[in-house]
Amino acid sequence: MKNEIEFVNRRRGSRKLLYGAVSIFIAVWCFTLMYPLFWAFQQSLKTPFEYFTSGSVEWAEESQWQNYVRIFEELKVTVNRRKITFLEMLWNTIWRTFGSVTLGIFATSTVAYCLARYQFGARPIMWGVIVFMIVYPSMGTGGAAYKQALDMGIHDSPLQLIKVLGGYSGTAFFIIYSFYQTLPKDYSDAATIDGASDFTIYLKIMLPMAMGPIMAMYAVQWISTWNDTTSVLLYYPSYPTLPAGLYVYQNKAERAVDYPLFYTGVIITMIPTLTLFLVLQNKIMNNVTLGGLKG
Repeated sequence: MKNEIEFVNRRRGSRKLLYGAVSIFIAVWCFTLMYPLFWAFQQSLKTPFEYFTSGSVEWAEESQWQNYVRIFEELKVTVNRRKITFLEMLWNTIWRTFGSVTLGIFATSTVAYCLARYQFGARPIMWGVIVFMIVYPSMGTGGAAYKQALDMGIHDSPLQLIKVLGGYSGTAFFIIYSFYQTLPKDYSDAATIDGASDFTIYLKIMLPMAMGPIMAMYAVQWISTWNDTTSVLLYYPSYPTLPAGLYVYQNKAERAVDYPLFYTGVIITMIPTLTLFLVLQNKIMNNVTLGGLKG
């Protein structure tokens, strides 16, 4: 009996030691993630002169909150001999993110639904092509995709958004596909008896039922697209978004860059995606779980 008690005590001690080590690791990891955000916010409240003369960890002597107003008037980038204001970059970010993510998720959901619910001759071929597109490295298709945009006449144009209709995100496709497979056929059978068409069944019955995982993937894709810089510089050079515009501003201005204004733009750029994640984090975690989906 005494040996059993000692064994239990040693086991509890080992667990406490393990939990303590894990807690310290998570705390350090969270600090490394949060400190750059805090540092950028700290720099955004300085004057340009104070940024270069004060220490990088020193707080501003007098917080320059007017930087968050001044940025809408003074931060501009020159593209094709035309000055793009901060508000224009914000608008470019909104329409490109909304259009790209909305069209992409709708196309992904539609294709996933057809492959999950219908059996037809071309299904294995379509499945193989989609899996190949997901597995094949994206950098291997970059040159062909760029030439395709030039040949179609949609390069540097909002019409470039139509290309997302032909691309299916790996994570989003497999998650939505798996969800549609779990839905019972009773709903669609009942609607068919009532005379509903296949498109009506999908649009009015199946799509609303899958809105949980779809919104989770929508949020993930929104954050990724909002922060995208490379695609914008390649395919929308005349329509710089906030991340791309700040990148151009920092590189072209060189030593003349107003760094407090630059970090102010970084903070403003992060606010929408951070807010979206905080609002939808429960939906993301509740709908995408280890081993499957939870409706």
